[in-house]
Amino acid sequence: RPSGRMSQNIGIGLAERVNAAQANGRTRVVIQLARLIPYTTRVQGNEIIVSLGAAREPAPSVQQTAGPPETPTARPRGPVRVTDIDFRRGPQGEGQVIVNLSDPNTTMDVERQGDKTVVTLRDTVLPEALRQRYDVLDFATPVQEIAARQQGDNVELTVIPSGPYEQLAYQSDKRMTLEFREVIGAPV
Repeated sequence: RPSGRMSQNIGIGLAERVNAAQANGRTRVVIQLARLIPYTTRVQGNEIIVSLGAAREPAPSVQQTAGPPETPTARPRGPVRVTDIDFRRGPQGEGQVIVNLSDPNTTMDVERQGDKTVVTLRDTVLPEALRQRYDVLDFATPVQEIAARQQGDNVELTVIPSGPYEQLAYQSDKRMTLEFREVIGAPV
């Protein structure tokens, strides 16, 4: 297509949609899932094969570059921990909630509940110092507030945006990122 962008509904298993964009000699492919699940990737000739639902692999990553296969690492001893929570304003005004983890194999569920998004990190510990509300309204993004709390064996992050928004969640190694973008022209 002339625009260098393609979007296709696929509706197979948990894979809902595939988006692709090309710019500056690079292609970016995003697989939109009903919920985040483990995955594996492998290179076969000139193809990159993504298998969804493989056991004990990292959660989906928005962007991976081709290169030598990664060497599996041993799982750290002890419970998975949130090591930091950060918030940034992206280059197009998007709100980015960044969660650093002690283990890249953390199981995560992202669910939109009405006017908020709830992220559950399964079997994860949130240090007492990070159990708080973060008021991020001054960043001028679609995100107003983030609440982080321990809920039994899980960590629960509640993100409260303002107005119509779209969200994107991805994980790269031990860093999970949630992006919230304002939807321009959406009915209020």
